[in-house]
Amino acid sequence: MSAPRFGALSDIRIIDLTQMLAGPYGTMMLADQGAEVIKVESPEGDMSRAAAGRAQAAGERKLSGYFQSIGRNKDSVVLDLKTQGGVRALKALVRDADAVVENFRPGVMDRLGLGWDVLRAINPRLVYCSVPAYSRDGEFADRTGFDPIVQAESGFISMNGYADREGVRALSPVMDMGTSLMVCNTVLAALMARHHTGAGQYCEVALFDSAIAMTAHAPMQ
Repeated sequence: MSAPRFGALSDIRIIDLTQMLAGPYGTMMLADQGAEVIKVESPEGDMSRAAAGRAQAAGERKLSGYFQSIGRNKDSVVLDLKTQGGVRALKALVRDADAVVENFRPGVMDRLGLGWDVLRAINPRLVYCSVPAYSRDGEFADRTGFDPIVQAESGFISMNGYADREGVRALSPVMDMGTSLMVCNTVLAALMARHHTGAGQYCEVALFDSAIAMTAHAPMQ
């Protein structure tokens, strides 16, 4: 039995299908506010578990600082979503969930039979938040993207550094982190909307869109 949960979101259950940083950090912030966040991992384990980090002491369980920095307050379950059994198990979790957050490559959730239309039919109150690199109905929908790429494409790099030199990339993954904040806020807003309407909804928080937003007033100038 899980320990009692406290916080504003203690009655909220979130299924976390995210990887890398922008998605997982956002779901962790929801967990920090008391939500029950169920992190779904493949049989191999989440890729961040073995990410480069400090050297492991003899006999120490291999668990990277990266994984620990995005996995706080979450529960983990292992499901092989490439099997019918894994898909059935996830659908069973969705029946009692309040939100699903995913950042798979474009088309993956639909190919697995876990797209928005399918999960909405199982749970009409579900909030379904996708975190793609680019808007999924735009011309770059099929592209993958990472923090350094959108730092450049958004113009952020050109704003960072000194006026007489080329722009400088921020070493901190600021675009991933900013997107995480927007993921958290978007899920909270959708849950509040559901409180009034009784219905869930599909939400999208694209990394590139977030990067543009984080350049603030500069593009207007």
